[in-house]
Amino acid sequence: MSELFRDWWQAMSHWAAGSGTTWVDLLISGVIVVAAIAIAIVFSTLVFRRLLRLSIMSSMDFDVKTAAAIRMPFAAFIVLSGIYVALTVLSPPAAVQVVVNKTSGVIAVLIGASLVNGVASASLLWVQIYLRRAHPDRGEGWMLPLVRRGVLGFVIAVAGMVCLDILGINISPLVAGLGIAGLAVALALQPTLANVFAGTYVVTEGLISVGDYVEMSNGIDGYVVDVSWRST
Repeated sequence: MSELFRDWWQAMSHWAAGSGTTWVDLLISGVIVVAAIAIAIVFSTLVFRRLLRLSIMSSMDFDVKTAAAIRMPFAAFIVLSGIYVALTVLSPPAAVQVVVNKTSGVIAVLIGASLVNGVASASLLWVQIYLRRAHPDRGEGWMLPLVRRGVLGFVIAVAGMVCLDILGINISPLVAGLGIAGLAVALALQPTLANVFAGTYVVTEGLISVGDYVEMSNGIDGYVVDVSWRST
């Protein structure tokens, strides 16, 4: 990893020192970057503000959360595209162009991961709020926060591996190590996972709800006060 960044730094330094770029090229690149920033500001203020107003007027909480989730990633992608085009206009050498392509690819993957996680999180949050409003006494949607954390972990893992692959780092040993580590974690968390599946069965079948009277074979009895993913 350190050798990769050192090679990149040397390529950029040689290009900056011996570049034959004219002031016209620099002016065009500057105009492109400024235009990209202006477009991003227009999108993040005017367009998304209008979308938020329409969503609020139509009482669609889902649209509000989705628009808020995609606002910053879209603006960042517009700025990134402008910077990439501006650097391409300067006609960098092949070694520098490789650096630009890889760096832009990594940043684009991170922006895409943020967009996917934001949309998924907003969707799951909207579903959770809807279920609570529709069935406040049934405790539905209790597993959605756990799913949101799982989606976040999955997106981070996939984005990290894709970024490493773009940088030219072999991810096969990492994938194999994650598989072994996942198996070890699954064995260590076997009782907890059993409770998760049991809690899922209880909630989905609707056999036990909050307020039910339960009497167990060992003599313990009482009313159900909560049904969660680990215990009832």
